[in-house]
Amino acid sequence: MKDKINIEVDELSSLFIISITDNAQNTYKYDIRSELLIDEHNLSKDLREQPSKYMYWASILEKARSYYEASNIELERTYAKLYEPCRLKSIAQGVQRPTKDQINSLIIQEEEYIKAQDINKNYEMYVKQLQYVVKAFEARKDMLIQLATDERKQKEYEATINQNW
Repeated sequence: MKDKINIEVDELSSLFIISITDNAQNTYKYDIRSELLIDEHNLSKDLREQPSKYMYWASILEKARSYYEASNIELERTYAKLYEPCRLKSIAQGVQRPTKDQINSLIIQEEEYIKAQDINKNYEMYVKQLQYVVKAFEARKDMLIQLATDERKQKEYEATINQNW
């Protein structure tokens, strides 16, 4: 997991900033609000750019999903790695036959498990955030189509009016 995805939300100004760090450690920051803006005066440009913008953010979402799945596996590995030492620790503390719940309570207190769980929760949050971004680009597509249709109808109407004069 060399690439990093970092999502920052500036709650004071309601800006939604996403920072993405690639394998070469280059960081790119995106203001999602400005990415989603539609320029009604340059609608054809926005229509042309929409598929590539959607594809870019959908691919970032899939990358985040793969990191999330990998972090799930890593969390399970960490749990399995800590199980036996925590079981032995429980026995050393005088518990003859520790229950699974007793062992679990020791595992979730281990620093290694806490770190793996934090990473997992972060990737889960990134996936959820990026799902909303991708849905917003889907809504943008629908809006662009509607605006283009309205513009075409307006031009047809104006052409009809001009012909009748």
